[in-house]
Amino acid sequence: MLLVFTHKLDQELDLKGNEVYIDFTQLPDTWGLQYLRISSTKLKSLEGIENLRQLRELHASSNNLHGEIPAALFSLGELRELHLPFNHFNGTIPSLVYFLTNLRALYLFVNE
Repeated sequence: MLLVFTHKLDQELDLKGNEVYIDFTQLPDTWGLQYLRISSTKLKSLEGIENLRQLRELHASSNNLHGEIPAALFSLGELRELHLPFNHFNGTIPSLVYFLTNLRALYLFVNE
């Protein structure tokens, strides 16, 4: 399923359990999206996620995300919860995590 949004979203978007392709590079920061639930969507990339500067919670567990945790996540200064378990991330937690001063919960279990 390809999603194309032409209007501003409310603060919350829940797509969990649906197979979707999201091009975060096309989502403007002006949408004010604060809660994004995209777990179990077969998502392969978080490229452009830094465009969602007001994001407070990101739930992206049980997807096909590979490699190192994207540095772009650590530019989301409002982020309070980051849920990335059951993916295929590897490596160490980047020291950039210290820039997330509002972060209260970080879930990374069952990765590589």
